[in-house]
Amino acid sequence: MAVGTTERVAQSRRALTGAVIDLLRAEPAGRITITEVCRRADVTRPTFYQHYASLDDLIGRAVAERLREHQQAALALDADVPDADLQASIGRFLDRIWGDRNLVRALRNTGTAPAITHRASVDMLAERILARLPGPPAAQTRLRARFAAAGITELLADWLD
Repeated sequence: MAVGTTERVAQSRRALTGAVIDLLRAEPAGRITITEVCRRADVTRPTFYQHYASLDDLIGRAVAERLREHQQAALALDADVPDADLQASIGRFLDRIWGDRNLVRALRNTGTAPAITHRASVDMLAERILARLPGPPAAQTRLRARFAAAGITELLADWLD
């Protein structure tokens, strides 16, 4: 793929992702259409389908990316405080998520998007828990961290509703 083509692909994906995030902040996911996303992103419908299989696919990927951005921002804050405790670290992450609570609320009943978002949330939270532990975690500890993260993710979803 040529450099210009690669940049165009990235630009289209950024435009579509940004458009759907903006729309989710303004209205429920069930009211959003591909036509509306394409119009806001200034791309054609065929361009949409070159990148995403469906609106649910775009929503799930966009929100998962947004959650990763929240995680990276929280990790950057933790890097400034070497002995940051787990509670404070998770608190900063939750503060950022609360700011995007309308996105998460919009996803609760949108096709496959909740499953994608739930999996991404569990993965990120488990990573954050494991990152605060001393030394490399054993397999059993990794399993426990995922279990705890799944429970916390469900509580988080209830909190945001």
